[in-house]
Amino acid sequence: MRVLLLSFMTLASAAVYQDPSGFRVEVPDGWRAQALGEGRMVVSSPNPWKFVTVAPVLGRSADCATALRTTFANGWGSFPGARNVNVRPAGRGIAVAEFEFQNGQSRGAVLCAETGRRSGMFYGMAAPTAEFASERGRLVAILRSFRYGSAPG
Repeated sequence: MRVLLLSFMTLASAAVYQDPSGFRVEVPDGWRAQALGEGRMVVSSPNPWKFVTVAPVLGRSADCATALRTTFANGWGSFPGARNVNVRPAGRGIAVAEFEFQNGQSRGAVLCAETGRRSGMFYGMAAPTAEFASERGRLVAILRSFRYGSAPG
């Protein structure tokens, strides 16, 4: 109950954003949602290092843990200089990567969930290191509010 209340409280002053590309997400006051194309999106705070991101993984040829390791090994522009990447399985078809980036000034986490034989989703979040623990509930609540839909018209 406490976790649910925390999630509710952190987004009490949020508005639902419906993107013309079809996704919807709850956006806290002062934050901004943006479609990045190919099903990807980001919701960012006024601090550019505090954000959530969602990205489909199409043509997946490995399990989620391997997909995360490969993605971070090749560099991920949203998380520049990611280091100390710890990838662990978190259930059937699910893996989580936790890491620091921006020369250790920010922390992040990405959950990969397999959605089909060759597809998956990355759900990522980041915040300055000093704020990550206190912001985690709000970041998770934003990610949980994300939904794909159909584009109008």
